Amino acid sequence: MIRTTKAPFAWPIPWGDGQAVFWLRAGDVIERSEFEAELAEYRAPRVFDFQLSEALMAGVAELLKDDPDDIERIREIAAALESGDDVDAADRALFSGVQEAVAQHWPAYRTLIGQAARRNELIPTLAFRRFCTGWEGDGLPLHQKGPDGLLTLAAMDKLEPLLIRLAGMRAYQALYATDDSGNSVLLSPPGANQQHSKPGQQKKAGSSAKRSGSKTRSPRSRKASLASSTSGSPAGA
Repeated sequence: MIRTTKAPFAWPIPWGDGQAVFWLRAGDVIERSEFEAELAEYRAPRVFDFQLSEALMAGVAELLKDDPDDIERIREIAAALESGDDVDAADRALFSGVQEAVAQHWPAYRTLIGQAARRNELIPTLAFRRFCTGWEGDGLPLHQKGPDGLLTLAAMDKLEPLLIRLAGMRAYQALYATDDSGNSVLLSPPGANQQHSKPGQQKKAGSSAKRSGSKTRSPRSRKASLASSTSGSPAGA
Protein backbone atom coordinates (compact mmCIF):
# COMPACT_ATOMS: atom_id res chain seq x y z
CA MET A 1 0.00 0.00 0.00
CA ILE A 2 1.28 3.47 -0.93
CA ARG A 3 1.67 5.98 1.86
CA THR A 4 -1.41 8.18 2.03
CA THR A 5 -0.15 10.55 4.72
CA LYS A 6 1.96 13.59 3.94
CA ALA A 7 3.23 13.83 7.51
CA PRO A 8 7.05 14.20 7.42
CA PHE A 9 9.17 11.38 8.82
CA ALA A 10 12.68 11.67 10.24
CA TRP A 11 15.76 10.49 8.37
CA PRO A 12 18.79 10.65 10.71
CA ILE A 13 22.21 11.23 9.18
CA PRO A 14 23.66 7.68 9.16
CA TRP A 15 27.11 8.60 10.45
CA GLY A 16 25.86 11.14 12.99
CA ASP A 17 24.96 10.88 16.66
CA GLY A 18 21.24 10.88 15.93
CA GLN A 19 20.84 14.58 16.71
CA ALA A 20 20.99 15.78 13.08
CA VAL A 21 17.98 14.67 11.02
CA PHE A 22 16.31 15.50 7.73
CA TRP A 23 12.54 15.58 7.52
CA LEU A 24 11.09 13.95 4.43
CA ARG A 25 7.55 13.39 3.34
CA ALA A 26 6.06 10.68 1.16
CA GLY A 27 4.40 12.05 -1.93
CA ASP A 28 0.97 10.78 -2.89
CA VAL A 29 0.03 8.92 -6.05
CA ILE A 30 -0.49 12.11 -8.06
CA GLU A 31 2.84 13.53 -6.94
CA ARG A 32 4.52 10.31 -7.94
CA SER A 33 3.27 10.82 -11.48
CA GLU A 34 4.22 14.48 -11.38
CA PHE A 35 7.72 13.51 -10.31
CA GLU A 36 8.02 11.14 -13.27
CA ALA A 37 6.82 13.92 -15.55
CA GLU A 38 9.51 16.20 -14.15
CA LEU A 39 12.15 13.57 -14.88
CA ALA A 40 10.82 13.32 -18.43
CA GLU A 41 11.31 17.07 -18.83
CA TYR A 42 14.99 16.45 -18.08
CA ARG A 43 15.06 13.70 -20.72
CA ALA A 44 15.31 11.08 -17.98
CA PRO A 45 12.22 8.85 -18.20
CA ARG A 46 12.41 5.31 -16.88
CA VAL A 47 14.49 2.86 -18.93
CA PHE A 48 13.22 -0.71 -18.82
CA ASP A 49 15.44 -3.76 -19.03
CA PHE A 50 13.69 -5.05 -22.13
CA GLN A 51 14.45 -1.77 -23.93
CA LEU A 52 18.16 -2.11 -23.17
CA SER A 53 18.12 -5.76 -24.20
CA GLU A 54 16.36 -5.12 -27.51
CA ALA A 55 18.62 -2.20 -28.39
CA LEU A 56 21.72 -4.19 -27.47
CA MET A 57 20.77 -7.19 -29.58
CA ALA A 58 19.76 -4.97 -32.50
CA GLY A 59 23.26 -3.51 -32.40
CA VAL A 60 24.83 -6.95 -32.16
CA ALA A 61 22.76 -8.19 -35.12
CA GLU A 62 23.93 -5.29 -37.27
CA LEU A 63 27.57 -5.15 -36.19
CA LEU A 64 27.98 -8.94 -36.53
CA LYS A 65 25.59 -9.50 -39.43
CA ASP A 66 28.24 -11.49 -41.29
CA ASP A 67 28.86 -13.77 -38.32
CA PRO A 68 25.60 -15.49 -37.28
CA ASP A 69 27.40 -17.97 -35.01
CA ASP A 70 28.70 -15.15 -32.83
CA ILE A 71 25.27 -13.50 -32.75
CA GLU A 72 23.71 -16.71 -31.51
CA ARG A 73 26.46 -17.20 -28.95
CA ILE A 74 25.90 -13.71 -27.52
CA ARG A 75 22.15 -14.39 -27.37
CA GLU A 76 22.87 -17.55 -25.39
CA ILE A 77 25.01 -15.67 -22.88
CA ALA A 78 22.40 -12.91 -22.55
CA ALA A 79 19.66 -15.49 -21.90
CA ALA A 80 21.79 -17.31 -19.34
CA LEU A 81 22.57 -14.08 -17.47
CA GLU A 82 18.92 -13.05 -17.49
CA SER A 83 17.74 -16.41 -16.13
CA GLY A 84 20.42 -16.58 -13.45
CA ASP A 85 22.30 -19.57 -14.90
CA ASP A 86 25.98 -20.10 -14.17
CA VAL A 87 28.09 -18.18 -16.69
CA ASP A 88 31.85 -18.60 -16.67
CA ALA A 89 34.23 -15.66 -16.32
CA ALA A 90 35.28 -15.75 -19.97
CA ASP A 91 31.70 -15.43 -21.22
CA ARG A 92 30.95 -12.68 -18.70
CA ALA A 93 34.00 -10.77 -19.93
CA LEU A 94 32.93 -11.33 -23.52
CA PHE A 95 29.44 -10.01 -22.85
CA SER A 96 30.79 -6.96 -21.03
CA GLY A 97 33.02 -6.24 -24.02
CA VAL A 98 30.05 -6.59 -26.36
CA GLN A 99 28.06 -4.07 -24.31
CA GLU A 100 30.91 -1.57 -24.47
CA ALA A 101 31.37 -2.03 -28.21
CA VAL A 102 27.66 -1.69 -28.96
CA ALA A 103 27.40 1.40 -26.75
CA GLN A 104 30.23 2.95 -28.75
CA HIS A 105 28.96 2.08 -32.21
CA TRP A 106 25.16 1.76 -31.94
CA PRO A 107 23.41 5.11 -31.22
CA ALA A 108 20.08 3.61 -30.07
CA TYR A 109 21.75 1.63 -27.30
CA ARG A 110 24.08 4.47 -26.38
CA THR A 111 21.10 6.82 -26.03
CA LEU A 112 19.34 4.49 -23.59
CA ILE A 113 22.51 4.07 -21.52
CA GLY A 114 22.88 7.84 -21.31
CA GLN A 115 19.21 8.26 -20.43
CA ALA A 116 19.50 5.73 -17.60
CA ALA A 117 22.65 7.38 -16.25
CA ARG A 118 21.00 10.80 -16.37
CA ARG A 119 17.97 9.46 -14.51
CA ASN A 120 20.18 7.82 -11.87
CA GLU A 121 21.87 11.14 -11.15
CA LEU A 122 18.73 13.27 -11.19
CA ILE A 123 16.39 11.13 -9.08
CA PRO A 124 17.91 11.84 -5.63
CA THR A 125 18.51 15.53 -6.33
CA LEU A 126 15.00 16.23 -7.60
CA ALA A 127 13.38 14.06 -4.94
CA PHE A 128 15.30 15.79 -2.17
CA ARG A 129 14.35 19.21 -3.49
CA ARG A 130 10.67 18.30 -3.73
CA PHE A 131 10.11 16.11 -0.66
CA CYS A 132 12.53 17.40 1.99
CA THR A 133 10.47 19.57 4.34
CA GLY A 134 13.28 20.62 6.67
CA TRP A 135 16.24 19.56 8.78
CA GLU A 136 17.71 20.18 12.19
CA GLY A 137 21.18 19.81 13.65
CA ASP A 138 24.41 21.69 14.19
CA GLY A 139 26.24 22.93 11.14
CA LEU A 140 23.30 22.67 8.75
CA PRO A 141 22.25 25.72 6.70
CA LEU A 142 18.89 27.47 6.80
CA HIS A 143 16.11 25.54 5.07
CA GLN A 144 14.62 27.79 2.40
CA LYS A 145 11.90 27.24 -0.19
CA GLY A 146 11.32 29.29 -3.32
CA PRO A 147 8.05 30.62 -4.73
CA ASP A 148 7.51 27.29 -6.48
CA GLY A 149 7.40 25.50 -3.12
CA LEU A 150 10.66 23.66 -3.82
CA LEU A 151 13.84 23.82 -1.80
CA THR A 152 16.11 26.53 -3.18
CA LEU A 153 19.27 25.55 -5.03
CA ALA A 154 21.19 28.01 -2.85
CA ALA A 155 20.22 26.08 0.28
CA MET A 156 21.05 22.74 -1.34
CA ASP A 157 24.43 24.04 -2.45
CA LYS A 158 25.42 24.38 1.21
CA LEU A 159 24.76 20.70 1.96
CA GLU A 160 27.11 17.77 1.39
CA PRO A 161 26.28 16.15 -1.98
CA LEU A 162 26.33 12.70 -0.35
CA LEU A 163 23.65 13.78 2.12
CA ILE A 164 21.46 15.01 -0.71
CA ARG A 165 21.92 11.75 -2.58
CA LEU A 166 21.17 9.47 0.37
CA ALA A 167 18.23 11.48 1.70
CA GLY A 168 16.91 12.00 -1.82
CA MET A 169 16.93 8.28 -2.54
CA ARG A 170 15.09 7.67 0.73
CA ALA A 171 12.47 10.21 -0.31
CA TYR A 172 12.16 8.56 -3.72
CA GLN A 173 11.73 5.14 -2.11
CA ALA A 174 8.93 6.56 0.02
CA LEU A 175 6.98 7.23 -3.18
CA TYR A 176 6.68 3.47 -3.53
CA ALA A 177 6.56 2.54 0.17
CA THR A 178 4.54 -0.58 0.91
CA ASP A 179 3.69 0.51 4.47
CA ASP A 180 4.42 3.23 6.99
CA SER A 181 7.48 1.41 8.32
CA GLY A 182 9.44 2.48 5.27
CA ASN A 183 9.53 -0.71 3.21
CA SER A 184 9.78 0.20 -0.43
CA VAL A 185 10.02 -1.06 -3.96
CA LEU A 186 12.11 0.65 -6.62
CA LEU A 187 10.84 0.20 -10.14
CA SER A 188 13.34 -0.67 -12.85
CA PRO A 189 16.63 0.45 -11.30
CA PRO A 190 18.40 2.80 -13.71
CA GLY A 191 21.34 1.41 -15.58
CA ALA A 192 20.39 -2.21 -14.80
CA ASN A 193 22.65 -4.65 -16.62
CA GLN A 194 20.15 -7.50 -16.88
CA GLN A 195 19.48 -8.49 -20.47
CA HIS A 196 16.17 -10.05 -21.48
CA SER A 197 15.95 -12.50 -24.37
CA LYS A 198 12.97 -12.73 -26.66
CA PRO A 199 10.56 -15.67 -26.40
CA GLY A 200 12.02 -18.85 -27.78
CA GLN A 201 15.60 -17.82 -27.09
CA GLN A 202 15.72 -19.02 -23.48
CA LYS A 203 18.36 -21.72 -22.97
CA LYS A 204 18.65 -24.48 -20.43
CA ALA A 205 20.84 -23.95 -17.41
CA GLY A 206 24.49 -24.20 -18.24
CA SER A 207 23.99 -23.78 -21.98
CA SER A 208 26.29 -20.77 -22.03
CA ALA A 209 29.22 -22.89 -20.98
CA LYS A 210 28.44 -25.86 -23.24
CA ARG A 211 27.89 -25.53 -26.95
CA SER A 212 28.43 -28.42 -29.31
CA GLY A 213 30.10 -28.12 -32.67
CA SER A 214 33.52 -26.98 -33.80
CA LYS A 215 32.57 -23.59 -35.20
CA THR A 216 32.42 -21.78 -31.86
CA ARG A 217 35.45 -19.53 -31.55
CA SER A 218 37.20 -18.50 -28.39
CA PRO A 219 36.16 -15.31 -26.53
CA ARG A 220 39.34 -13.65 -27.79
CA SER A 221 38.48 -14.31 -31.43
CA ARG A 222 34.88 -13.20 -30.97
CA LYS A 223 36.01 -9.92 -29.42
CA ALA A 224 38.31 -9.40 -32.38
CA SER A 225 35.43 -10.07 -34.74
CA LEU A 226 33.25 -7.45 -33.08
CA ALA A 227 36.08 -4.93 -32.99
CA SER A 228 36.81 -5.53 -36.66
CA SER A 229 33.18 -5.07 -37.64
CA THR A 230 33.02 -1.73 -35.83
CA SER A 231 36.23 -0.25 -37.20
CA GLY A 232 34.45 1.67 -39.94
CA SER A 233 31.62 4.21 -39.75
CA PRO A 234 29.33 3.83 -36.72
CA ALA A 235 26.34 1.66 -37.52
CA GLY A 236 22.95 3.26 -37.26
CA ALA A 237 24.39 6.79 -37.23
